[in-house]
Order: sequence, then structure tokens, then C-alpha cells
Amino acid sequence: MVKTLEDQIKERKSAVSAHSETMRSWWWTASVGAAALALGVGICAAVWFLAQQIGILILGISIAALFSPLVIWLSRRMPRVLAVVLVYLVLVVFLGLMGWLIIPPIVNQVQMLIAQVPNITNQVQLWLQQHNISISGQLFNLATSQISGSLGSLISIPTAVLRTLLDFLLVIFVSIYGLLAAPGLHEFLMTLFPEDQQSNVDRLLGDIIREMGGYLRGATINGLIIGVLTSLGLLVIGVDFPLVLGALAGLFELIPIIGPLIAAVPMLLIALLKSPTTALIVLIYATAMHQLESQILVPNIMGRQTNISPLLVLLAFSAGYAIGGPFGAVVVIPSVAALRVLVLDSLVPAIRRRTGAA
Repeated sequence: MVKTLEDQIKERKSAVSAHSETMRSWWWTASVGAAALALGVGICAAVWFLAQQIGILILGISIAALFSPLVIWLSRRMPRVLAVVLVYLVLVVFLGLMGWLIIPPIVNQVQMLIAQVPNITNQVQLWLQQHNISISGQLFNLATSQISGSLGSLISIPTAVLRTLLDFLLVIFVSIYGLLAAPGLHEFLMTLFPEDQQSNVDRLLGDIIREMGGYLRGATINGLIIGVLTSLGLLVIGVDFPLVLGALAGLFELIPIIGPLIAAVPMLLIALLKSPTTALIVLIYATAMHQLESQILVPNIMGRQTNISPLLVLLAFSAGYAIGGPFGAVVVIPSVAALRVLVLDSLVPAIRRRTGAA
């Protein structure tokens, strides 16, 4: 009887101890969850209020990654500071020369295009009447006013550039500082990891930098090639406003898959107003340009610069544009590229080790 009572007391104490341990575990889990939730909300709030500054930082790092291979190559032949100065000096001279040669003709052609909007409208209405196509007058006027407003907004680009000059200078400063501080920052990050992990961390950092700058580098090269070839081709064909249409074609190279299709629409419309034969020639030329881009430029230029898929870029571009407009669309792509590397090179192998997968 005494032994049975002692067993009951021990079992009760054991149950009380297990209950206490369960309560402590529950409170610990709840506390950690609440702290994680508070931290997540705080990070989201900070990102919301500092979105512009974070975007400037990401874009500056991306531009630094864009020029990093060139700076590394020059650093083998001269001091790194001199290499960075030389790269940006050449960039400033190139942009200044391109601006002096291209911007005034583009502005003149945009002004001419805006002045031709009423004439273009009358020609479209006449063409629709000749082909017995009816369209609501109110809807047609609305579309015309939207086109005029969109074309008119192109004239305000210099004003917008002046308004964002400070942000541009901050981005350039961040990129220059990033290139100058990269070796020291790399050495500091290596000291945070044991020697047996430093090679993997170094490879991961290299992949992140390559992916962040690779898409911008590839898209810039593709855009320049497509823009020049489009302007020259439309000039030879005899389509009006070839510089404007070529600039749009190069700009839309930032949007994969659907960008070239969007850029082809104004070419065909303006060519169709000239003659159906001209529109057919432009359609053939645009198709040839699309084949050149998809079969030659993208595999040999974009494929060597980045491994991010065009579909992922398109989804990221759409999400970034919906959140932050054109600036958000440009910033989100390097961010997604870096996140993709972290997921594939760090998170996925950790999950596989955890689950015992191959």
C-alpha cells in the first residue's frame, strides 16, 4: 500500500513536471512567434517608409555590379581607384556625346509627331470609313486624347530628369563607393565565416554580384543593338520618326517576351498611315529583328550575363511597376536576381540536407 502511494506521488510529480515543461515550451514558442511577428511588421514598415532609399541603394549596388568586371580587369593594370575613375569618366563622356547627338533630334521628332496627331487622326478615320469599319466617336476621341497625352508626356522628360537629379547622383555615389569599398567589404565578410566555409560564401557572393549586374548589362547591350538597327532600318524603309521608334524599341528591350511586340505596334501604325506596302515591309523587318533578338542576341549576350529566366523577369517587372512605377520595375529585377541565387544556392541545399533528399 505504501509503495503504491509512493508510485502515485511520483506519477503526479512527473505529470506536474511534464505539464510545467509543456507550458514553458508553449510560452517560449509563443514569445518567439510574437517577436518574429513584431520584427516582420517592423521590417515591412521600415521598407514601406524607406522604399525610395532602399531602391536607390539596390540600384547603386546593381550599377556597381554592372561595371565590376571591367573594373576588375582594369585593376590588374592600374590602381583600383584610378580604374573606377576611368570607367566613370568614359561613361560620362559617352553619355554626354550620345545626349548631344541624339536627344535634340529625338525631341524634334517628338514635337513633329505631336503636331501630326490631328492629321493622323483624320487619316485613321478616313481609312476606317473606306473599309466600312464603324467605331464609336466618343471612344475614338478618348483614344486620340490618350495618345496625344502620352506623346506630350515625352516632352516633359527633361523636367522629370531634373526632378530626379538628386536621386541619380545618389545612385552614382553609391555605385562608386561600392566599387571602391568592394575589396575591403569582401575581406570583412570572409572573416565572419570559418575557413572551411569561406570558399562557398565567396562563390555565393560572386554569383549574387554577377546576377544583379548581369541582367542590366545584357539588357543594355541588347537595347543599344536593337535601337540602332531599328532606327537605321526604319530610316532606309522611309518610315517617319525613325529615331523615336528606335529609342522606344531599345527601351522596351528591358521587358522580355512582350517588350519587342509592344515596340512593334507604333512602328506598324505609323507605317500603315504611309501605305499598306510600307507597313508590310516594316512587319517583315520587325519579325526579322525579333528573330535576331531571340535566336542570336538573347542566347549569346543575355544568356552569358545572367541565368534568370525571361518569365521570372517579366513577373518581377510587372510587380515592381505596379508597386513603384518605372523606378520600382527597374529596381525589383536585381533584387529578384539576388534572391534567386540565395534560394537556389543556400536555402534549397539546406532543405535537401534537412529532408535527406538527394
